Amino acid sequence: MAKAVNTMKYLEMIGDVRIIGVSDCNAYYQEIYGWPVVQRKDLVAMALDGVFVAASKSLLSIVSDLKALGIPEEKIITYDKLSIPYFTFHDMLEWNQRKMSIISCNCWGGIMYHFLKSKFRSPFINMWESEEDFIKICCHLSEYLNISIELDTVEFNDVERFYYPVYRLGDVRLHMNHYPDPNVAQEKWMKRVKRVNYNDLFVCIYTDRPEVAERFEQVPYDNKVCFTSFPTDCPSAFSLDFYKNVSGLHEKKTWEIVNGAASGQFAVYNPWRFLMGKDKASAMLIHG
Repeated sequence: MAKAVNTMKYLEMIGDVRIIGVSDCNAYYQEIYGWPVVQRKDLVAMALDGVFVAASKSLLSIVSDLKALGIPEEKIITYDKLSIPYFTFHDMLEWNQRKMSIISCNCWGGIMYHFLKSKFRSPFINMWESEEDFIKICCHLSEYLNISIELDTVEFNDVERFYYPVYRLGDVRLHMNHYPDPNVAQEKWMKRVKRVNYNDLFVCIYTDRPEVAERFEQVPYDNKVCFTSFPTDCPSAFSLDFYKNVSGLHEKKTWEIVNGAASGQFAVYNPWRFLMGKDKASAMLIHG
């Protein structure tokens, strides 16, 4: 609790949150850090937008108790979320409630879920597809995700030094390049396909080819982005050409900038504003 107090006080000061009480297992407290103490059993009857769990050692048991009381999971925010850059309670609660599925052509989606300390709600994790196959999938997403995958071949991951499975999904190929075990790859895919929220999708691709950026406009979703290494007028494009003029970045490949931005290695955009349908131009943190 003590480690989170200053951050909580700051967020309260700037108007992001109003803390109406603190629940503690020690009933002899009436007030903690200036906030009134309330009994945990009384939380359900209170008009709460969310519950922040500041404990670390008993985190899982507290979350379990809150769920047992009837507090919805999406209203529970744990203390580790405070370390996410640009965190606000409003954004975190909206993110939790939306249960967004990120459909990505490479590791960007999985990295973004990790960055936001969130559950994977997409099967497109730790894998990649060709630009052509990915656009084809996205134009008919539900149809493709209702097809069973079939092992096609194996290829070699030069970075991690192991062979990985390549699966067929109808007429497209899925390169599971971070899974040395085909059984694990298939199990993860099947489990995560069931989590896809078709009512709230974010679709992401990156490319070095203008014709791909243009074709991506055909993907029938509003909340989407095509990271490009060149300037373009395509409505869904987010140009990363600025890195060519930045010392230490100009020799990097586009996918390295794309993934580095998702992990927070490079401060390129505010992830909350970027993902949740806000104006992507205003989400940008660095300009050429």
